[in-house]
Amino acid sequence: MQRKFLIPTVAAMLFLGSTAWLATAAPPDRSASMAAPGDGAPRRDRSNAHRLPPAVRASLVTLRSLEHLYRESGRLDALPGLYRDVLAKTQNPMLRNVAYRHLAKLQSAPANADTAIATLRQSLDENIRRVNDTPKRH
Repeated sequence: MQRKFLIPTVAAMLFLGSTAWLATAAPPDRSASMAAPGDGAPRRDRSNAHRLPPAVRASLVTLRSLEHLYRESGRLDALPGLYRDVLAKTQNPMLRNVAYRHLAKLQSAPANADTAIATLRQSLDENIRRVNDTPKRH
């Protein structure tokens, strides 16, 4: 019974957690063929990617490009090392969260949910520690 709910729960966590990653994507091409009839006004970009510091945004875009190249060249086995390298090199919460989520996604791909859960739990523990260490404003 627990296994019945485990995989959808992990999948939902990975899906919901990847919004920061998707926010770094380039805005879609709004060519005339794809525009809705009568839609002359541009749509508001609702992502918060523009609010990220430039270095974080550049790192996320580069990380995404590297993942794409690894996948295209058939080097999926190198991706976990890429994300572990990011975790070893940065203390930035956004970059660490993205690295943890993608690492967990790679770990769960061959139905190894236990490893993915351990990775996400480690990420959660770090985030909770960070929240607890943040001074409260009065």
